[in-house]
Amino acid sequence: MRFQMWIAIAIVAAVFGGGVGCKEEGPAEKLGRQLDDAAQNAGDAIENATEEAKKKRE
Repeated sequence: MRFQMWIAIAIVAAVFGGGVGCKEEGPAEKLGRQLDDAAQNAGDAIENATEEAKKKRE
């Protein structure tokens, strides 16, 4: 029983302590965000071009 209590405490500490340590983005996170933004912008541009082509066709 005592062992299970220590395991539960360790799990709770890991869950709540894990999010506290990283507040700043590292280079990989920044690059990932930039890639996500670029992909989103490319998708939006394709969607806009498709809509304009449909309008011209009508």
